[in-house]
Amino acid sequence: MTDDEALIRIVSFVIHLILLVYIRDKLVKLKDYFDERTASPSDFSIMVKNIPAFNNPQSAIVENLERDFEVNKKNIAEIILIPDLK
Repeated sequence: MTDDEALIRIVSFVIHLILLVYIRDKLVKLKDYFDERTASPSDFSIMVKNIPAFNNPQSAIVENLERDFEVNKKNIAEIILIPDLK
């Protein structure tokens, strides 16, 4: 293999590498775009079971989310309590 062939192989490898990184970036951005467009309420919902009896369970849930998961109170739109069906 001559020096010219080695140089051509190296340049071609670098070009392929750059193109693969570019295509990967485009695919990730496209996936994120469509993921944002197909958001549903279940993407932002949590289910909490076996809540102890409190006078105001909604505020207790908010306090626990703030303390344990660093959730900002302003980001919680609504808490709906559904009684357990047995």
